[in-house]
Amino acid sequence: MATARPADTGAIADFVVEMSGGADVEVVETVFPEGGNAASVAGLVEGFGRVVYFEVPWRSSFTTALDVLVAARAQSGRALGAKVRCGGVMAEAFPPPDVLAAFLLACRDRRLPVKATAGLHHPFRHTDAATGFIRHGFINLLAASALAHGGADLAVLTEVLADTDPGDFSLEARGLTWRRRRVDAASLAAIRSDLFVGYGSCSFDEPVTDLAALGMLPVAS
Repeated sequence: MATARPADTGAIADFVVEMSGGADVEVVETVFPEGGNAASVAGLVEGFGRVVYFEVPWRSSFTTALDVLVAARAQSGRALGAKVRCGGVMAEAFPPPDVLAAFLLACRDRRLPVKATAGLHHPFRHTDAATGFIRHGFINLLAASALAHGGADLAVLTEVLADTDPGDFSLEARGLTWRRRRVDAASLAAIRSDLFVGYGSCSFDEPVTDLAALGMLPVAS
């Protein structure tokens, strides 16, 4: 993902005009600008005029970047969020469970919604047979976000994200359960706007196939 440039603002405007109301750009995603401060980030999002999610590197002091986003949100009056990368082409690209847990908590405490991307093809944490990498699961991430929203601490979230046993999780219309901890459907709906907005995967079939096989997703007859 490239850093947003002033020219991108014009490209978005041209697209909206060309579509004549048939489509719009509701969300912009970009990387957090290196060395960015509240004023520069506020100026950037002012040009977009839409919800903007900034991918924040988790290896560095991400709390500083998140604080900048909070300040820029206050200055610009725009809706801002954070994006975290959960994988890549090297084992080192996958954040450890405790780091990812700390990222979720930092966003929760700052009331910043979160998106996740990369490496989230399957529901549960597992070792990838092809690469040997230990990959995060998107159900683990959902459960951790839900419990974070409900007040869980770093130790609990780290344990949720590190859990490789699908039997510890239950996802159904009534809500989500991890071991003895339960989050009802209404709370899950609130989490989607308050904390965990969603995640991106370059595979559509793998998540759907896995959830259907686990009985967590209805299968059309």
